Amino acid sequence: MNAKQFLTTTLTTLLSTAALTLSHSTAQAIFCGDTLGPGGSHLLTNDLVGCNSSAGLTIVGPVSVNLNGHTISCANGSDTDGIAIVGTQAKVTNGTVTGCKTGVSVEGAGKHQVIQIAAQNNEYGLFVSSDKNRLVANTADNNFGWGITVAGARNSLIRNHVFGSALASGFFIHGLKNKLISNVSSSNVGSGFYIWSSAIQTTLSKNDAQWNVGSGIAVESNAVHKLLGNTAANNGNVDLSDSTPDCGSNVWKKNIYVTKDPACIQ
Repeated sequence: MNAKQFLTTTLTTLLSTAALTLSHSTAQAIFCGDTLGPGGSHLLTNDLVGCNSSAGLTIVGPVSVNLNGHTISCANGSDTDGIAIVGTQAKVTNGTVTGCKTGVSVEGAGKHQVIQIAAQNNEYGLFVSSDKNRLVANTADNNFGWGITVAGARNSLIRNHVFGSALASGFFIHGLKNKLISNVSSSNVGSGFYIWSSAIQTTLSKNDAQWNVGSGIAVESNAVHKLLGNTAANNGNVDLSDSTPDCGSNVWKKNIYVTKDPACIQ
């Protein structure tokens, strides 16, 4: 082998090794109060139990964090959030958060992804305060307050499930141009989906709201909301509700329901 061939072979081997290293998550044990990121890809190897810091785990994007099926829990009576996501473009997947102030707080500059996280028995489930985030296939069950709150702008929520919020609605929506598609909200003390008076141009499409004590879907603002192809039944108040008597600029089309108020809802 000549020198040129040797250098070529060596460089190819080094690049292949580097690519293999970058393509795999770093498996690691963590502790309450730790921070992961920015940068890297992390695979958790343990639970976090009884956290009592400002957040059980802080995640700073850009970074990828796979909870690997593990659970983050907070100390009884603490004011601790389970997971605080800050920075931008963090991806957080596959775990459970329980017993915390807020299960998952999605903050920072946004563009985060939160996928298959179970927020259970917290004061609040998931709280989204930043913009352009994507929440997919998460569950927020048996939380004391709102299951999932969306306060930022241009967020997308797809196939999430909220069940059994003890004193509030399942989904609480305010902010600008948020989209909720194919989510389920059931057995909450408030409404299944509550679009608050500050919300503007919300889109709800193909969602399901059943067995809520309040309305299935309740809209409290005349602000060009689109409610398309949703299903609501067996809710305690009415299945579909709009606070504007003639629905105003809100668009209701092809929804399936038993009861509604006002008559302009379709």
